[in-house]
Amino acid sequence: MIGVELSLMFRRRRVWLCWVLLCMLAIGAVGLFSSTLTDSPLAAALGVLAVVVTSAALLPLEAADAIERYLPTTHRLAWIDLHRDPIAWSAVREGAAVQLAYVAVAFGAAWANFATKDITG
Repeated sequence: MIGVELSLMFRRRRVWLCWVLLCMLAIGAVGLFSSTLTDSPLAAALGVLAVVVTSAALLPLEAADAIERYLPTTHRLAWIDLHRDPIAWSAVREGAAVQLAYVAVAFGAAWANFATKDITG
């Protein structure tokens, strides 16, 4: 019985770790895109910070209800659902979809912007 519980605990921990890594990858992708827009590393970091702070500031506002599901910080606490028994997968799935969309769009935009730069001269 203890082996089964430990196995379940380790699986949940792996899923939790993947969730945290996915959320950080989304923010990192926004940072990579931001870094292709400027020559200053500080400006790129401040751009990411501005996205995160603005997203968090829009969450409690009723006027932002239409875009709330698509903000990068909306689903940051969905990992708590991984500790429920049974796991509430709906918020985790929706959050993962939003984070993956941010990764795909930001990496794609960064790639497109970087491909137009002249780095040989």
